[in-house]
Amino acid sequence: MSEQADIQRNARQHFAAPGGRHDRLVRLLRVALPSIIGVLLAFLVFSPFSQTQERSFVLDKDEVNMARERLRLTEALYRGEDSNGRPFSLRAGSAVQKSSSETLLRMHDLSARILMPMVRPN
Repeated sequence: MSEQADIQRNARQHFAAPGGRHDRLVRLLRVALPSIIGVLLAFLVFSPFSQTQERSFVLDKDEVNMARERLRLTEALYRGEDSNGRPFSLRAGSAVQKSSSETLLRMHDLSARILMPMVRPN
């Protein structure tokens, strides 16, 4: 074997030796981890009974910013059929509904498409 392989093998053997650093760490964690879990569980069980002051806050409705419009869309698309059953679509660059009480939707930068039957001249 090469020197590097011997060095690596010796390091692994030293790490795995009985009573080594790894064994001491496992022995410590075998006691420490359950102890930490027990302390956390005790804290969670008894924390509702503590007399600490709760912190809360109230929002003042007067201080809250109100939106200027109820609904704003970009690249809005409306599709449907006319009374003759022909499909159509309306596309808008933007659309705004001022409030929920207003049923009108103001649309800007409109384009429309409708499927029309082809008419052949006689």
